[in-house]
Amino acid sequence: MNEGLTELLVCTGMKLRIACISALSLCLMSCDSSSKPRVTRFDLIERTRLVEAVSITGAAPSPEKAIIEANSGALLQPAGTTLRFALFLPKRPRLVARLALDRAEDGAALPRSAATLRATLTDSHGRETSLVSLRLQSSALPAPSANVELNEDLSTWAGEFVSLELQIDSEPGSAPVRWSQLDIQGAEQIELAPSTIERKHYNVLVILLDSLRADHIAPYSADVAYTPNLARLAARGVTFENARSNSSWTRPAVGALLTSQLPQALGIHGVFDPLPRDLPFLPAVLRRAGYRTVSATASSMVGPRFGFDRGYVEVHELWDDDVLVRLRRPIPRARWIWNTVFETTIRADPFFIYLHEEDPHTPYSPPRGYRVEAADDYRGRPLSGSPEEITSVRRNPDGIEPDEIAHLNSLYRAEIKAMDVYVGNLLDRLEK
Repeated sequence: MNEGLTELLVCTGMKLRIACISALSLCLMSCDSSSKPRVTRFDLIERTRLVEAVSITGAAPSPEKAIIEANSGALLQPAGTTLRFALFLPKRPRLVARLALDRAEDGAALPRSAATLRATLTDSHGRETSLVSLRLQSSALPAPSANVELNEDLSTWAGEFVSLELQIDSEPGSAPVRWSQLDIQGAEQIELAPSTIERKHYNVLVILLDSLRADHIAPYSADVAYTPNLARLAARGVTFENARSNSSWTRPAVGALLTSQLPQALGIHGVFDPLPRDLPFLPAVLRRAGYRTVSATASSMVGPRFGFDRGYVEVHELWDDDVLVRLRRPIPRARWIWNTVFETTIRADPFFIYLHEEDPHTPYSPPRGYRVEAADDYRGRPLSGSPEEITSVRRNPDGIEPDEIAHLNSLYRAEIKAMDVYVGNLLDRLEK
């Protein structure tokens, strides 16, 4: 399983566009190396829809269930309960909501119904702040009450991981609260440099390096000097400073990337759950638009067995190729990938290539000659960062020595260095 996953979205030359696909938006940015760019300013809106509580507690008959209406997506919170959310706040965040008393649980008319909403935020230091305390009231149930709108500024906690509690004080059995909108929204002014060349289609290349930490590569970490090719790419294109994976393991993360859906909409909860076939899938959409679509993945987690082959003209299962499994050195591997996947595909116009490399995922077995440290005088027990070793460390954090942690980090950085050479070689070939 992945501890984290970074999507590397590549832009080079005049014909290739970056594709940034999130659960909330599809953003296309052109890159033109031959002309002076035109600068455009706009607001990038980040929206997180709070439809699934981390927990719900209270005196309701079934407090563990907050009902989500299938037709409207509204969230019905039972009387006398508290919804709790744990979330990361974007820049310039706001709590935007629309709510009202709905109707009694049994549908009976009541002469009058009232409830009090209390919204509390707990920051990363454990400090609590009361955001809202308001009274909801209706005199004509079972018809719902008038909507109350919230628009609370959360800028004080921008960039923090916080806990948000929404408490409804009322008698059990009273009317539930109906949240027709419940969002965290953020906006940031950014500058883009779109191309001055007009094209009907843009070629798209997505390179995904599995389990790559942002703080181990340039430009995200100023101390990193072993990823010059990624740094060069960042200097030429657009760097996303606040991009995060939608999930901590591969299949729902990639599923979210290619469907523009949040992981909870995918229904992927276990290692055997496939990608639903009824969701829009980017490769299938692009193929219908006339793209030549090709996939090459070294991870079986996102292979045909789990429904990730839909929409592709070609699917290369790299983990199942005996030659490529042994081909660990980055330049020979890049040459093989180029000859097998890229050389014929890039002759099409337009094309979409999805390349998913397993490294630097565990186990850590970098090719020789790619150690980042000048010398490694580690003399402890043999370690490779295998899934079993990582699981053991999680269960017993005190069972590993500092020099062993340093050794595993060294192996991890060496795999990243090799992947940087690999990506750089592919980009050099593409530019030629």
